[in-house]
Amino acid sequence: MKEGFSEKVAWRRKGVRRPYVGRLEAGDGSITLSGRDPVSGVSVVLSIPLTEVDDVRVAGPRDGLLPGERYVVLDLAVSEAIYLREVGEGPLHIHVLARTLGALTHAPRPAVAQGG
Repeated sequence: MKEGFSEKVAWRRKGVRRPYVGRLEAGDGSITLSGRDPVSGVSVVLSIPLTEVDDVRVAGPRDGLLPGERYVVLDLAVSEAIYLREVGEGPLHIHVLARTLGALTHAPRPAVAQGG
């Protein structure tokens, strides 16, 4: 895992139109999203254990986004998906972010040995 992996992002839950603007940090077994709603000023921090991320992908037609919206989707095990995009980066970089996060969440987990 990359130590201190951090990116400036805008992020939102599935079905919510206004994003929080802040940072994504990954390390120590979790992804942490912090941000502020630019309209209301409300600040939030969300910590997601890597074990709760089912999939990381670039948003596609099934996600119901507006034309031109480019997001990385964190599909979560027991909660609504989270859509995030880097602030100020181009379309190619969204794929790099998806691959980087996907590598973190699909890293080999230690095997649990069963005694016999």
